[in-house]
Amino acid sequence: MRVAYVAGGLMTKHSGVLAKIRSSVSFWDESGVDSFVILYEERVVYDAKFNVIYSEVGSSNSWFDRLAQESRLFKLASFWCQYSFLKRALNKVKPDVTYCRYIFPMLGLRRSLRSAGRLVLEVNSDDECEYYIKRKITGIYNSLFRKYFLSRVDCLVFVTEELVFAKSFLSERNKPKVVIGNSVDVGSYTFVEKTGNDVANIVFIGSPHQAWHGLDKISALATLLPDNNFHVIGPSKEEYLASGGEEVGNIIFHGYLEQDKANILVSTMDVGLSTLSLYVKNMFEACPLKSRQYLSQGVPMIMGYKDPDMIGELEFVLSLPCNETNVVDHLKEICSFIKRCHGNKELRFKSRSFASEKLDISIKENERLIFLKSILTDRVSGGQ
Repeated sequence: MRVAYVAGGLMTKHSGVLAKIRSSVSFWDESGVDSFVILYEERVVYDAKFNVIYSEVGSSNSWFDRLAQESRLFKLASFWCQYSFLKRALNKVKPDVTYCRYIFPMLGLRRSLRSAGRLVLEVNSDDECEYYIKRKITGIYNSLFRKYFLSRVDCLVFVTEELVFAKSFLSERNKPKVVIGNSVDVGSYTFVEKTGNDVANIVFIGSPHQAWHGLDKISALATLLPDNNFHVIGPSKEEYLASGGEEVGNIIFHGYLEQDKANILVSTMDVGLSTLSLYVKNMFEACPLKSRQYLSQGVPMIMGYKDPDMIGELEFVLSLPCNETNVVDHLKEICSFIKRCHGNKELRFKSRSFASEKLDISIKENERLIFLKSILTDRVSGGQ
């Protein structure tokens, strides 16, 4: 079986997503699958070991292509160029199955996917709601044309049960589907059994312009705990202030880090902050990649949503309500949790063990491969 994993976006700003893709295709390759990665915005095709096998980086096929790359005003033109590359890449790889994250719809996208084989969409979010939050005009466009992309999709992999029943995917419910939460290659993450920090160090990993991450809520915690350190990986101080966060002296901004550098920094942390404002996009269940990284590195965490892989009371996870006041209403509990986690070697081992037993790629990706293989042998029923 030949599988192409297709993703857009600039992976320098989404190192967690890139790490997920790399670990998935590596596992598929070791399981006997002929795997490839196509990053159509970056215009590169990799094999399973991430060797470049085809690239158009730095090329310019026309003045139109150059203009699209150089100006954000020509976003649709940029998509046209990206999808033209995707078409050429799929023609080169000729996969039996193409596994992809949501691809923003526009004229010609279906033609670009003609050589995709069976197309499997991984649903990580409610795209209709998410695009409206980012920009209203983009949300309207997406709502009008998303059906042209979804009509090409053969099967779906949802990361939560909540998304299966989302109104946005009502028309897709009769297609073959499965629910598989995000996986993590636990062994690839650094584990430090004791940080040796004099005061608690708390880390937050975020991506650009995603209001549901709850970046602004860090200021309340940092103000309440002035003797502790808060580290932000990803968003800049300017983005933090623009999101509504206040100037607080014990917040350290690291910017976007390569995966290995983020790995080292997170391993020295005492507590991780996961998504805190998921309600912004009308969702209450999630399984963010950062939460998997925290636990893999033995870092207890705080989250503001329901994670289907973390059912019941877990002493290394503080689960807050999914609402606007979840942090300010539970400051006492949060402070108590951080105090209990600081220097707690036992909790770090329990966090790591949980990730190994419940979230590792050996469990999740094996389940995903079974589904992908069944697609080709027509053993998947639409009601699954």
